[in-house]
Amino acid sequence: MCHAGHEPWPHYWSHQPEDAFRSLQILEGEGEKVADYAASAGFVCISQPGHNRTDEAIQRRYRELKPLVAGVVYLADADAPGTHQGERLRDAAASVGLPFISVDMGGLFPDLPEGGSLDDVPDVGDAIQRIV
Repeated sequence: MCHAGHEPWPHYWSHQPEDAFRSLQILEGEGEKVADYAASAGFVCISQPGHNRTDEAIQRRYRELKPLVAGVVYLADADAPGTHQGERLRDAAASVGLPFISVDMGGLFPDLPEGGSLDDVPDVGDAIQRIV
């Protein structure tokens, strides 16, 4: 049987947090695969754990993240759930004063499949330059 345990789960980080990140906006994707794909091109990316995505848990994670980074750029999956998640994350970030931008990946990359994300683009470096 699998159990998440009693300790609160933090964000998944593509890189270990560093002092230099305090001046950077970092990426946030939907899942570790997106974070690792962004990291393959040298970008820092986080994702929420796959469980306990209550508003309170997300707010706690953002409260802990706030002193570590300048802000978050969320890469919303190309579907309605991705848009909805972006809205929830935006509200949670606002509640703790964390600068937050949501990017509609489907709007920016119309060739993405339904539910597509950063890990569905052929050139991650080029894609992130378009996002920026």
